[in-house]
Amino acid sequence: EDKPAEENPFAADSADKKEDKKEDEGKEEGKGEDKKEDKPAEEKKKEIKESDFKKAEGLLNKVLENEMAEATEGEDESEDIKNIKELGYNTLRKHIKIECDMFYYYADKEGVLLIQDFPCGGTPYKFLNVVLPRLFASLNDEKHTSYKKLSREDELGREEFKNEAFYYLNSLYNHPSIVVYTIFNEGWGQFDSSYFYSLLKEKDPSRLYDTASGWYEAYRSDFYSLHTYSFPNMKRKNKHNRAYLMSEIGGAALKVDNHSYFEGIFGHHLCKDEEKLTRYYKDLYLNTVVSHIKNRGLIGSIYTQIADCEAEYNGIYSFDRDILKIDSETIKEINRKIYEVYSSVVKKTQP
Repeated sequence: EDKPAEENPFAADSADKKEDKKEDEGKEEGKGEDKKEDKPAEEKKKEIKESDFKKAEGLLNKVLENEMAEATEGEDESEDIKNIKELGYNTLRKHIKIECDMFYYYADKEGVLLIQDFPCGGTPYKFLNVVLPRLFASLNDEKHTSYKKLSREDELGREEFKNEAFYYLNSLYNHPSIVVYTIFNEGWGQFDSSYFYSLLKEKDPSRLYDTASGWYEAYRSDFYSLHTYSFPNMKRKNKHNRAYLMSEIGGAALKVDNHSYFEGIFGHHLCKDEEKLTRYYKDLYLNTVVSHIKNRGLIGSIYTQIADCEAEYNGIYSFDRDILKIDSETIKEINRKIYEVYSSVVKKTQP
């Protein structure tokens, strides 16, 4: 028999709470008070499937912690949310970090979709172990992962990741802006991938789960999730026929003098000026992304990234958000084009 759905699935996690409830009920009966009428069971929460997911056109949101990035509480959060809406994006991927409550409040309020990463863990790893699957498609599989290879031999560390995952699902449960959780990213501390997909999906079936963003594709996931920086046209097979998500693309770097954090420069493609950055951005979306929507069923793309961070200059905004490196009307027009192409493809597939 179907059990009535809980308002929050985590409310049933504590055996102590159940025992306390039974004890309280017994005391009430002993007092001879009239019992309250049983409320009808709530409608069972619908499990969200990847087929329910609409076109995500968004930006990676990666900000580290330092005094230069801090501002009056809430100001930075509302600014980023409003900026992306004005430019025609509908999604932010919150990368490897849980934000303050104000961030999720503004996303809820403004209707911006969030792909929320779980922070990675594990001990220091060998660089090649998390890069080779990007270079060789034959290695892009969960069967090539292990505790030793991806630095997860510490049993206490593995248990800590599990406990933190439950904590995040619980604490963020009531934010409707969160539509996808990213469990692991690029093999960083990745372990027991499909186990965690099943475990977390059971805890909160109202969200979709990107089990392994980038590579080391998991046996169980809601997405075929790729990071395509240097090889955007790589024709890898979507062997499980899942919803196809480019969870990281772009990454072109342009440093803006007097608006940066450190002297060096990092990016997946270096641009000398705004004109070359704009040309790169337009070509990526109007050729690669459009082609993947039409020919490969792409349902979402996340550009790296919304703003420069401490060690990277691949944002569309400068570190302080004072400079937008690509003309706003150009970005808006490209986003309109992407939505039009996606809508036309969807219409053709409908009966």
